[in-house]
Amino acid sequence: NKLIIYDGEFVVNSGNGELLGKSLKSDGNIFINNGKFELVSNDDCIHTNKSFMINKGFVNVTSLDDGIHSDDSIIINDGIIYIDALGDGIDGNGSVIINNGKIYIDGNANDGNSVIAYDIDFFVNGGSVIAVYSGKMKQEISDKLKLYSISFDLEKAYNGEMKLLDKN
Repeated sequence: NKLIIYDGEFVVNSGNGELLGKSLKSDGNIFINNGKFELVSNDDCIHTNKSFMINKGFVNVTSLDDGIHSDDSIIINDGIIYIDALGDGIDGNGSVIINNGKIYIDGNANDGNSVIAYDIDFFVNGGSVIAVYSGKMKQEISDKLKLYSISFDLEKAYNGEMKLLDKN
């Protein structure tokens, strides 16, 4: 069993009230080769019991649990991905590998979740990842030699504007 999507436009709003619903679910692998996805779920938005791979596409996820969850690895080769999740933004129970693309994650305030959670490794080989959250569970990039990263903690909630400026 696997779910393979080559192209198309998908709008899925799953789960209501006490019924839990995942927007995309497979007991096998999920492969997205292209397409536009607007997904809203009161459970994991995208959930696979195996691996998840996206090669290209636009994905906008709003989830009351994990944005993208894989019981194995997650590979992002390209695409534009927006995730707003109360659970983990990206949750790979194997490795999380980002080779290219633009990934934006608005994280949670729950202490048991992270914007990017993984069990083995987290590599960013290209592309850009912007992940913001206010929780206490933070996992770092496995190999920082190939990229720039900024990580900081705030002692309490901050409602002001933050600016990241270069030396000029």
